Formats: sequence, C-alpha cells, structure tokens
Amino acid sequence: KQLNKINQWNNTDKEFPLNKKQATLHQLFEEEAEKSPDKVAVIYEDVQLTYKELNEKSNQLAHYLRSISNIRPDDLIALLLDKSELMIISILAVWKSGAAYVPIDPSYPDERIQFILQDTKAKIIIANKKYI
Repeated sequence: KQLNKINQWNNTDKEFPLNKKQATLHQLFEEEAEKSPDKVAVIYEDVQLTYKELNEKSNQLAHYLRSISNIRPDDLIALLLDKSELMIISILAVWKSGAAYVPIDPSYPDERIQFILQDTKAKIIIANKKYI
C-alpha cells in the first residue's frame, strides 16, 4: 500500500505541447502559477509558499536585481545561501532577471568561496546576512 502511494507521488512525467518545448523553466513555472496559484509550491521546515506567493516574491527580487545592475544573458549571480525558501526564490529570480546562478555552498572554506567569486566574476552576490 505504501509502495503504491510512493509510486503515485513519483509519477510526475508530463507531456508538454510542442510549443512548450521552447519555453524556459521559469516560463513553465509562471504558467503553473497561473493555473494553480493556491497550491503549495515550496515547503521548507515550517514555511509554506503557494505558487502565487513564490511567483510574486521571485518577481520582486528579479525586478530588484535588474534595477541595481544591467543584467545580460551571460551574467552570473552568486548564491551563497543556506537551504531555505529564499534559495528557491533566488534561483527563480535570477532566471527571471535573465542571468544564470552560481550556487556556492556556505560550508566551503573562505578561500574556496573567494576563488569561486573571483573566477566566475559574479555580477551580484545574494547571501544570507551571516555570510556577508
């Protein structure tokens, strides 16, 4: 019985219409947010965000990122974040801003983090306050 339930949960294959094959991940996400705004999109510890909330928060951050920097498609934005809902919001926001993200594990030694930041020439760093 439990195995059947697990198989149901893991059965997430979905056919996309031909025109969807050209869509970006964040465009597909926004479409889902329009279709299912009140469904839960993210659960992390005691925080739950609906698709609508996640979409709104990522849009706000994407607009902010574009307002502080002239972001181009080849720009990189570093994410120095603990696992949390903020990480998901930030990933979506970076994609929506037109950039790509560089995930940096906060547990890396400082020298490694500095090397990654210098090597990638990240235009912006999004970090938890404790890592600034």
